[in-house]
Amino acid sequence: MFQGIALVLFAIVLIASKFRVPFIVIALFAGILFGRDMLGSVLLDRDMLGSAMLDMIQFDNFERAKTIADYILVFVLFIAGFSTKKDKLKLVLAPAMTLATLGVILTAGITTTLLYFILKLDIMTAIVISCIIASTDAAAVFSILRTRSIDPKISSMVEVESATNDPMGIVLTTIVVSLMVSIDSVEYGQGQILGHLAWQLAGGVGIGLLIGFIVVFLSKFVAKLDKEFFYVYLIAVIMFSYGAADFVGANGILSAFFAGFMLGNSNIPYKDEVGSLFDALSTIGNVLIFVMLGLLVSPKDFIQISLPLSGIFLFAVLTFAARPIAVLICTSFTKNTIKEKTFICWSGLRGAVPIVLATYPAAAGLDENRFIFNIVFFAVLLSLLLQGITIGKLADKLKLTGK
Repeated sequence: MFQGIALVLFAIVLIASKFRVPFIVIALFAGILFGRDMLGSVLLDRDMLGSAMLDMIQFDNFERAKTIADYILVFVLFIAGFSTKKDKLKLVLAPAMTLATLGVILTAGITTTLLYFILKLDIMTAIVISCIIASTDAAAVFSILRTRSIDPKISSMVEVESATNDPMGIVLTTIVVSLMVSIDSVEYGQGQILGHLAWQLAGGVGIGLLIGFIVVFLSKFVAKLDKEFFYVYLIAVIMFSYGAADFVGANGILSAFFAGFMLGNSNIPYKDEVGSLFDALSTIGNVLIFVMLGLLVSPKDFIQISLPLSGIFLFAVLTFAARPIAVLICTSFTKNTIKEKTFICWSGLRGAVPIVLATYPAAAGLDENRFIFNIVFFAVLLSLLLQGITIGKLADKLKLTGK
């Protein structure tokens, strides 16, 4: 079993590295390849250990996948906050934060309109799909842009946007899914749900900043801890920043992000070592998410020609309509050139967070035929492959490298 899995993984890595495919795409394809519809059942059924693993893995359990992915995202977004530096933020604060907030809302609105009027989806399905896929992916953007020598102002804007727009996408999706559930619910009114979710947003930000401030203050008292113990201390901080917000009904993922931002921009012990550890943890976390989400995919679903066509249409709407319009509006007050704006448009890669968010409707019982999950997955896959592979070449073509 293990020999077969190792050989397949070696082949994937070698092929992908030759064609400069982003590493997270490798993880995604590995998950698909080892799913039940493909090599998973063949490789895992060959011995007792493999059979036991096959019984443990539930390839269609969206609720479990959502729970696991949410916990991993807590660490990933805390680390994204930790790596978002004030100096970069000051350089591109206004346009990056506008893209991360208004840009996400505009992208969702434009995508909803086109899905509703052209693809003829019902309005609530169009809205939830658009909110799910409206944010860009920090892991994909960071892993690709940081291997290239791109104009710091432009790369910083794209990186800060991708690191800070996930919470907006999460909040929008949570609101829409909750509203979809409440439509048939007599227990809660929509006003109550909107008020609760407004608290999730404000409370998540406030609690995260407060916890970050307290932890920075306490760090001077734990400065004499051995490095290994300090790592455990920070892991506890990540878990507490999520748990404290979640306990009072606020958004724990937002809280984790802003707690990380406070720590990353403060003088804490072992900061360089912590940064290296967090980079590794973020990579591992994203790989785990992509592999797990790949396992949820059933390639048999894509035999229906309407599904791939819908995914292609969603990708085209995002890439050639919604994202460019949102970027042009959000950067209209800046001095960015047409070349720079073109690069910002093309660098809006989709990735792990939209696929994780696509499990929310399924976990809530709103996507029984997996249409929402599959169309989002297909569009994200196209984004990672087409934009991820060509973004460096576009930077060269636009002469935005080597500055």
